[in-house]
Amino acid sequence: MRRLIPTCGLILACAAAGAAEEIRVLTAGSLQRALARIAESYKTDTGHDITIEVGTTPVMRERLAAGETFDVLIGTSALLEFASEQGQAPSDVSRAPEVGRIGVGVAVRGAVDVGSVQTPEQLEALLLSADTVVYNRGSSGVYAQSMIASLGIAERIADRTTQYANGGQVMEHVIEGSGRDLGLAPLTEIRANASNGIVTIPLPDALQNFTRYTAVVTPGAVESAPDFVRYLTTSTARDALIATGVD
Repeated sequence: MRRLIPTCGLILACAAAGAAEEIRVLTAGSLQRALARIAESYKTDTGHDITIEVGTTPVMRERLAAGETFDVLIGTSALLEFASEQGQAPSDVSRAPEVGRIGVGVAVRGAVDVGSVQTPEQLEALLLSADTVVYNRGSSGVYAQSMIASLGIAERIADRTTQYANGGQVMEHVIEGSGRDLGLAPLTEIRANASNGIVTIPLPDALQNFTRYTAVVTPGAVESAPDFVRYLTTSTARDALIATGVD
């Protein structure tokens, strides 16, 4: 359990005392909704603008490799280690504060009867019954692919499986489908589409996988960037993370 820092005046007062800045943040798309809420409250408290740019881990890696620069990076440990090797993150990213972790689930339209999915055997049966199975090329998709292989059904559903570039495309496929269309995606992505008639089915505990996200300030970042990273550990930020499905 991470230690939360109360949202109190000292840090924020110091930040507000300086000129307003723009803080550019590169993050995983699964954190986008939570960070949008956090950015809004942070601007209210400090006057600083937060510009959020998102992508899957492979896309974020490509952007960093291409030389794009940001003030704050929020990603997996592997991504931050890559950024460090590129000189775009501190040398020791192991001390970076954890923002949160996100599990994987199955997205399905509410009209589709899927029954109980509490065990690996029940999940296997659900996947075998699907007309289509989709996931992305990000962290959740990499895990979904390996999980399906571990269940021993990859070949049996290969002709019904599609891998999309990102979670938004996964959700669009399920929303616009007409049969037993299943999307394996981050829980945050699925829950964000409840208003579109999508139901969230968390993976069984025995198969659940959490992707952890941490935040670092990049070399050459604007002066207020470290304060924003500290803000991500406050109770205000934590409430926004929990509300959007981040553990």
